[in-house]
Amino acid sequence: MTCFSRKDGLSIPSNLIVLMHPVIMKKDFRHAAADASFRAVENLGVEAALNDFSLCLPKEGGQERLRKTMRVASALFVMAFVMMMGGAVLLQLEPDQSWTLLQVCGILSGMAGFGVLFYVAGYIKRSSRKVLGPAFESMLKQGSSRPEFVGIEDAKTFSKFKLVPEDTAYLIIDHASCRLLIEGVLYTYSIRAEDVVELMQVRNKDNPGEGVRMTFLVGEVPLSMVLSQDEVKEAFAKKLLFKKEMHLFRLLRRWLDASVAELPLESN
Repeated sequence: MTCFSRKDGLSIPSNLIVLMHPVIMKKDFRHAAADASFRAVENLGVEAALNDFSLCLPKEGGQERLRKTMRVASALFVMAFVMMMGGAVLLQLEPDQSWTLLQVCGILSGMAGFGVLFYVAGYIKRSSRKVLGPAFESMLKQGSSRPEFVGIEDAKTFSKFKLVPEDTAYLIIDHASCRLLIEGVLYTYSIRAEDVVELMQVRNKDNPGEGVRMTFLVGEVPLSMVLSQDEVKEAFAKKLLFKKEMHLFRLLRRWLDASVAELPLESN
């Protein structure tokens, strides 16, 4: 069944209205799509643009907010690495099996390092939720699914090692209008199901990690990005439940299956 966005009674996200400013401070992989979104809004107005296009609009002040979060997260990553390496060194200093103060300190240091790593994931999520503020609440009112926290990467550079993603966001599905709503720190997206031209589960070949590559059209401009979730949680769930597909891929695939017929879907 082909499903189109509602023409009547479509609620207009208030955050999209206040985001219409002409200057995009940093040109990244979303720049062309953002520019096309601005043109659509300027030519048609907000309501018509939402009805007829997928949109990708930048947020004012998002860069500084994300930069602050990532500085703290990077410092915590370094701390965790030092603690785990320090613990390993202490254990090497006492190779016998007897319990010594150095071995106890080494074990505690390693465990504390892993604890900091888990804390970092939670910190990034909580910080993003705090930054989004009212925009997150507005998204919840429009959506009809549980919000999912995701990292957003440029599909072309997904294989490159990064301590933190290029953006953090919450996504939710509005089944009534066949739209995927993504509220990020840097950008906000309103994606129509009929504009999605690719949905693929991808694996990072150079570094551990998986994600969902999505390509959709903003007018005639294609935008390709990778959405990822908590790697530790995802890996545990896949092994425990013996499932090859990521939770996020299953969620988005079902959304498209219910919205648009014969869309190219793959899972690697």
